[in-house]
Amino acid sequence: MWTDLTYDAGFFAAGSTIEAVLWNQDFGYWLVGGDSIVKKYDGNTWTDISPSSRVFENKIDAIGCNSSFWLVGDRDGVFQKYDGSSWTDLTSDAGFYSNKKSIYAVEWGEAYNKFLIGGKDGYIKTFDGAIFSDESSGWDSKDDINTMEWSDSYSLWLVGGKNQKIKRFDGTTWTDETSAAGLDGRIMAISIELHG
Repeated sequence: MWTDLTYDAGFFAAGSTIEAVLWNQDFGYWLVGGDSIVKKYDGNTWTDISPSSRVFENKIDAIGCNSSFWLVGDRDGVFQKYDGSSWTDLTSDAGFYSNKKSIYAVEWGEAYNKFLIGGKDGYIKTFDGAIFSDESSGWDSKDDINTMEWSDSYSLWLVGGKNQKIKRFDGTTWTDETSAAGLDGRIMAISIELHG
């Protein structure tokens, strides 16, 4: 049975669309991003946790999480870390904002102990909790990174973008799967599941 949470969530009343939703078992709640707004939802209560010191400036498309903290990025390249109680601004270190690159996707890679972060014009980085490293060499500058998914079973990220591009990344090497996938149009969503 569906339960309508539209009015309880408060995004509609604020004139905000919802752009990203992510559940994390360790924290025990969802993080939901809209137009510069971040809320958490524990199944009963909605709480606005939007940062006050360094606000998000645009729609929040990217939310990622490991067992210790959340990473949240917006279309202007503002990038922040949330530990469950306070925010840390990573915008300058991440480099998306200064290079005028939107952030569209963030995904934690358990085996490599780092996040993969992707955005506009093939701009993509890893973040190990301390250092950002550029991994853009595997992508053309015309290929926006729209979506990514980590697989524990295969220890790799599958990454999709503009111009039908889909590639896998093992933490070191990009492998192009575009021809094998045979997809048409922009890749907007990916899910990896092991069968058998």
